[in-house]
Amino acid sequence: MAVSGAATRWLVVAMVAVLFCISSTYATTTQSPIVGPSGRSMESLRKEVEGMFYHSYRGYMKHAFPADQLAPLSCRAYQRKGADYHLGDFSLSLVESLSTLAVLGDKDEFSAQIRWLQDNLSFDKYNGHLSLFEVNIRMLGGLLSAHMMAADSSLGLMPDYDGRLLQKALSLGYRLAPAFSTSSGIPNKRVNIATSEAIGYPLQNLAEVGTFLLEFSVLSRLTGDPVFENLAKRSTEELWRRRTPLSLLGSLLNTQSWDWTPDPQIASAGIGSGSDSYYEYLLKYYILSGNLTYWQWWDEAYSAIQKHMKHDSWYVDVDIYTGNPSRNWVDSFQAFFPSLMVLQGDITKAAEMFSTYHSLWRHYNFIPEVFTIPSMHLHLPNYPLRPEFVESAWYLYRATKDPYYLQVGEDIVNSLQQYCRTDCGFAAIGHVKQQSKEDQMDSFFLAETLKYLYLLFDEDNFVNTGNYIFNTEGHMFPVTEALQDDYLFVGGSINNNKHTAAGGEQLLPARRRTQTYNFQQTNHGRNEASKSEHQEAKSTHQSRRSSRNNKNKNKNNNNNNKNKDTNANTRNTQHHHYNNQQAQLFKLAKVLREESYLQCSTMSIQRNATYVWDLFEPDPPPLSVLSLKTYSANG
Repeated sequence: MAVSGAATRWLVVAMVAVLFCISSTYATTTQSPIVGPSGRSMESLRKEVEGMFYHSYRGYMKHAFPADQLAPLSCRAYQRKGADYHLGDFSLSLVESLSTLAVLGDKDEFSAQIRWLQDNLSFDKYNGHLSLFEVNIRMLGGLLSAHMMAADSSLGLMPDYDGRLLQKALSLGYRLAPAFSTSSGIPNKRVNIATSEAIGYPLQNLAEVGTFLLEFSVLSRLTGDPVFENLAKRSTEELWRRRTPLSLLGSLLNTQSWDWTPDPQIASAGIGSGSDSYYEYLLKYYILSGNLTYWQWWDEAYSAIQKHMKHDSWYVDVDIYTGNPSRNWVDSFQAFFPSLMVLQGDITKAAEMFSTYHSLWRHYNFIPEVFTIPSMHLHLPNYPLRPEFVESAWYLYRATKDPYYLQVGEDIVNSLQQYCRTDCGFAAIGHVKQQSKEDQMDSFFLAETLKYLYLLFDEDNFVNTGNYIFNTEGHMFPVTEALQDDYLFVGGSINNNKHTAAGGEQLLPARRRTQTYNFQQTNHGRNEASKSEHQEAKSTHQSRRSSRNNKNKNKNNNNNNKNKDTNANTRNTQHHHYNNQQAQLFKLAKVLREESYLQCSTMSIQRNATYVWDLFEPDPPPLSVLSLKTYSANG
């Protein structure tokens, strides 16, 4: 049969189209995805971030170890300054690097440095007061995470690990515990880990006295000593009990009265510096333990934050008694909050807030420490290599798979390489406009910033395919039903690891808004009327509290004799009650109510997911946004 020239041309076109589709399909299944207009692959960016980590890590090990931090301009050990309350002469940057070495899969370096720490780590070298908060999240969190990574036989990082790193963590925990010996149970902010002496300050912020739930609860469950988890829970609960009728918590606590400072100028609630990780640990402790009380507290706090603090796409500090804006400046710590919104399931607001901070990054190549809106006056113009922005990028990418967040990651890599790299590490930026460098590379750059960047570009990493929760310093803990059974050493041996990887890829809607500087002109100044309103609301709050306390006092007096008779029986049942309570906490609630649809066409895959936490309120959310399954619309 004869074939016309036109038919022949169409046949050739069709064959070329088929071959193109086959080759495209093969390319997408065998090659690393392309990131953005630059044409870089995820594999290429992952390798670049890996090189950035080793450049920093080896620079520290060569020029600064065993000191705590590297001075990256002078290539020597960083010299302590007055406000460096996190430096305790305990090789901090090495401890902080261990969980990142685990993420990179560097078995040799990971195991070699754990052996060195087991033989050489000491908490007696520095006889001075350190930040309880910083030592907890950096040192204790780093040691516990490294212990669990080494003990996990499925990772194969250190098959001959004998568990001695946990002994170091337990020793540190006992040195920190005396800081909680206060009348309120809210800890003092400074502790001497060589002597266990703790001292308080007239004002202590919410985060530094309320961020212990993850590390202390993990330590209790690994060692079987409940004292740590109980201390952390009491502190958290005492702070929550002091919330105002608006469900707001102040950022500063007066240690004379153990209540929020009475000054209306600083009696503010916010989600940034001084408050951030308290809210973070309410949600993450629920994820780790399954304790619904903490989910309820988090949900109440989150609703108050959205109601009172959100102004356009920014979140401003507000008066804790009236909910009115109290300050018009924003800090870089707030850039972490989209990550909590992802865990909350509020993807739309998370993407909106993130894009606002991305516009700031594009303008300066960094995010300044503190700035004013809407004028964008820079109060603190420095950028100390903070991780919060890239942390949120990682969470949003894991939740949405939107390549936009990969492009943001590439922007971050380019800025760090161009403006921060030195001969032996990466330097903090002294002024984001002038791009001037400072002779400091904080340990969190190794623990968090580079870890989140690496995970952003490493799709198959065990953290991305498993089920882990991060502490506020970027150290990961596995979410597992039997944490103590999995990782507690008995007689020098370890039980088989029981935790399983989370299933399925999560596809969620990415409704980000392209935004530049479009700030609402809002008057955040305080006038006499607002001060009066503050005082009136505060007086009402204090009157209610006083009345409630009097009622409780009378009730306690009436029941005093009865309590004396039952004390003996109570003591006999406390241990049994604690064991039952722990057994319940080990049983994590497996709530996987999520329905999403994968809509396929010949040209593209469109994500149109409906998120469960909007459908089933007020039920609790799933334990991890990264562990939910997706279902095809066609079954």
